Amino acid sequence: MKKLIPLMMGVALLASCKIEDPGPSGPPPSDIAVVHLTVSGTEGTTTKMSGLEYELHEQPVHHWAWFFFEKSTGSLAAMGTAESDDKITKTLRTGVYDVCAIANYPESVDPGSIRSMSRFLALKARLSDNGTGSMLMAGSTLAIVLSKESPETEITLHLQRLVSKITVVSITRRFESPTLGAKQLTLKHIYLTNVYPESFYARDLQIEELSSSQQSWYNAMGWHHPAGLAEDRDTDRFISERDLDRSLPQNGTAGLNLSFYFFPNPLPLQADSHDSVWTGPRCTRLVLETELEGKTYFYQATLPKDDGQPAITRNTAFQVRCTLTRLGSTDPEQWIPGSLEAEFSAVTGDWDRNIDVNENS
Repeated sequence: MKKLIPLMMGVALLASCKIEDPGPSGPPPSDIAVVHLTVSGTEGTTTKMSGLEYELHEQPVHHWAWFFFEKSTGSLAAMGTAESDDKITKTLRTGVYDVCAIANYPESVDPGSIRSMSRFLALKARLSDNGTGSMLMAGSTLAIVLSKESPETEITLHLQRLVSKITVVSITRRFESPTLGAKQLTLKHIYLTNVYPESFYARDLQIEELSSSQQSWYNAMGWHHPAGLAEDRDTDRFISERDLDRSLPQNGTAGLNLSFYFFPNPLPLQADSHDSVWTGPRCTRLVLETELEGKTYFYQATLPKDDGQPAITRNTAFQVRCTLTRLGSTDPEQWIPGSLEAEFSAVTGDWDRNIDVNENS
């Protein structure tokens, strides 16, 4: 199993250097109120990506930045950065505010440059910006800061991971052909294809915001496809498990419990394509790469999994149990109906909940 690289030292340094914009100065005493801001949520599940301990790698908030934007104008009223367990106390003019936060952001993001709500809404993230033990998170809420009748306002802001998760629980081999069933089948790799590498901190992408260029997609039509984005190890560690070399005996089940992380892809199944030539956006796929008698065969499960279902959204998780019934395809984008039966189930009540900034910090 792969060993993931540790969180960059630069991010740790970033977290230790707090900044704070005091916002407008000198408001009349009758128009100010004290605001207390905390970030909270609940714990998650124990499903893991190999080489990761859930409590240490999926959950914690290491550093975060907070923003108060005036609702009427979108202008910045106050902002600052904080460490995991900080509680923010500010004095603000009374009024209505959009309160926003981002967490575990990389050095390339300068919170001090986000001076308006529109700038916050336009802030983009790369899948590779997620760090080991430091997943990107964001959240927002509306807050009404009252006057003397309620001089102090308590605001709880919930964070969500920007990624979704798919966990391969198990793979069962049950070939219909006894002849093929008698031959050795080896699971070599598992990975995601047609992965869109960016999203917004504030929201998931819309269909019309997906690039139609194959060069904008990771693993577009196959593992490290030369027409797609260039190979990137930081992206690979979240979307792949290489060199598994697991034997899949006939009528046997291999327990795996391996997780993969991706930005939600809003493309509906009816707009998907399996053509041999790229013509535009495609659905993200889970691909099992196997070997039988020296030849490579691919099995795929497309996300979203069923026609008509809503798109997968951020901070949600799914499990899948796979059954192989015949030989797969010789191309990762070629779909052979019935070769793989995928039983999906949503993970509810755990991973899809909000994040507590104080958990496992």
